[in-house]
Amino acid sequence: LNDHHFLPGFPNMAWPMAEWVLDTHYRHRFQAQPVTECRVMVYGVAESALIPTMRELLAAFPSIKLASLPSATNSDEIELGVRGPAADVTPACAWLIARLGALGVRHVLGAGAGVP
Repeated sequence: LNDHHFLPGFPNMAWPMAEWVLDTHYRHRFQAQPVTECRVMVYGVAESALIPTMRELLAAFPSIKLASLPSATNSDEIELGVRGPAADVTPACAWLIARLGALGVRHVLGAGAGVP
């Protein structure tokens, strides 16, 4: 009704209807490139010590977004998230992992990151 779409409150009914509305009326608004992310868990280093590395990463890969999320329960743990076009996230994540390794920072690829 006048470009407003109303859906039932039951997710199993609303989801396919919402998909149809988006695919039929708003396909032109979808991102042309799929967005993906990589998460790297970093241990034993202060977030402030990682700022130069984070700045270098953003300068080398301007199309990506970077998030730094210190753990609320473990002051020894930081999650670094790299997000953006898949073609850029893969090399950015590889760069980050290599740089952390060169700095001697203990790290592991986060669960579900999907990037080597």
